[in-house]
Amino acid sequence: MTYIDYQLLETSNQWLIQDSTNKRRWLLRKSMCITSQRDLEEQIHDLRLRLERLVLGGQKMTSDRVIEVSMELDVKIIEYMNTEKGTE
Repeated sequence: MTYIDYQLLETSNQWLIQDSTNKRRWLLRKSMCITSQRDLEEQIHDLRLRLERLVLGGQKMTSDRVIEVSMELDVKIIEYMNTEKGTE
């Protein structure tokens, strides 16, 4: 299985994700509204299903679309983990 090493840099209203191997960059904007934990769980579930469908449908793990969905999933998981910390 192939993994891409990338950096996640957070600014006030967006994340900059940079692939350290080929220096590609992606900019993801943060949601302006506060998302509930349940909504995040549903979004994570949906992104996992979409990622699984892409790979099972023949997309390579290194394809731009798979990487994009995978990074969206990473951001949602981090957001979920941060909301979990806030509720403890």
